[in-house]
Amino acid sequence: MASRRSSAYRTVRAESIDSSTIPFCVSVPLYSMATESASGLSDHMRGVTVTTSACLGGILAGLASAVVVGTTPESAADIQAVLILGIAVFAQFPILKLVGVDIGDFGIKDNLFVSFMTFCLWFITYAVLLSEAVTF
Repeated sequence: MASRRSSAYRTVRAESIDSSTIPFCVSVPLYSMATESASGLSDHMRGVTVTTSACLGGILAGLASAVVVGTTPESAADIQAVLILGIAVFAQFPILKLVGVDIGDFGIKDNLFVSFMTFCLWFITYAVLLSEAVTF
C-alpha cells in the first residue's frame, strides 16, 4: 500500500513561501482523478448534464408543439408536433457539445437515451396540454 502511494504522489518541500510560514511538506498527485474525463466533466456530471438536457429539451418541445400546432382535438393528429420533437432531439447534440460533453464518445445507448428521454417528456408535456386544452 505504501509503495503505491509513494509512486502516485510526489513530495514537495516548501522551504520559505513567505516570512511568516513554517517549512512544511505537501503531497501533490502526479495524475488527475480517475473519475475525470478529458473534457473535465466527471462521469456523474456528464450523466446529470445529458439527462437534464434531454428532459428540458422534451419539455420545451412539448410547449413548442402546443404553441405551433395548437391544443385542439384536431391538432392532436397533426404530424408537425412530431417534427418539432425530431428537431428538439437533433438540436441537443450541438448544445451538449457547447456545454462540454464529449459527444464523440456517445454510443448507440447514449443516443437512444437522449432520444427516449426527450420523447417521454415531450409526450407527457404535450398530452397534458392537449387534455386541458390550454390556449396560448
